[in-house]
Amino acid sequence: MQIPSKLKPYYENIAFEQEDSKMIINLGPQHPSAHGNLRLILELDGEQVVKARPCIGYMHR
Repeated sequence: MQIPSKLKPYYENIAFEQEDSKMIINLGPQHPSAHGNLRLILELDGEQVVKARPCIGYMHR
């Protein structure tokens, strides 16, 4: 039985590996009962924050 060195993706047009170490992370919004809801969209290069986009607003119930 041969063990494959890499698993094939389900869809061939999706790239699972990237050359760079950039990541986009959503942080927030916080709990609705907290004052001043804030959501940050962060772009990271390794451990360094390259870009941060704040989304300040209300969370309606």
